[in-house]
Amino acid sequence: MKFRFFIPLLLLFSFSCGNITTEPSAEEKSIFSTTVPSHLFFKNMRSSYYTSSQQRGTKVDLFQLRKIKMNASSPLIYPVIADNWMEDEAYLLIRTNEYEADFQRPLTVYWSNKEEEGMLKMGSQAGFKEQYAFALELEMMLKQDHVLQVLTEKGERVPVFETYDQKSWFLTTLRDFKKLIEQ
Repeated sequence: MKFRFFIPLLLLFSFSCGNITTEPSAEEKSIFSTTVPSHLFFKNMRSSYYTSSQQRGTKVDLFQLRKIKMNASSPLIYPVIADNWMEDEAYLLIRTNEYEADFQRPLTVYWSNKEEEGMLKMGSQAGFKEQYAFALELEMMLKQDHVLQVLTEKGERVPVFETYDQKSWFLTTLRDFKKLIEQ
């Protein structure tokens, strides 16, 4: 008789002592997650350096560095920060200008230095991870002063990131994005 009362209490107690976590595990957390402090820093301190717009049909804010000068006579590859504030995430989108000779699709960048050369490609349907990986590769190439060329529709290689400003625009946006996602 006494055991009938203690058995439900014992079961209730044993199940209530389980390990309950409210934080997502490292595998579940997206690499594009933002935190409140990083988001506030970007919105209050860095967003003034950007023009902002909202992506059609979504609650995603797009931030493009104000200093970027679009010139159709030379190719330009530039990043845009996409702030998905409803999901506490941010993404880096790789964009190109309206270059008169047009870019080859998939976007193809040839790089070279004194010892070696190579090629980077980013498909037209690249996801957020692929675009971020492409940007990180370009960042490494720009910091190491590689010569970069982009492939045009006609199959010609045209220099890209020739000026200090073009390199600076790309690296500044990428740095701000990394701070936003705390990487």
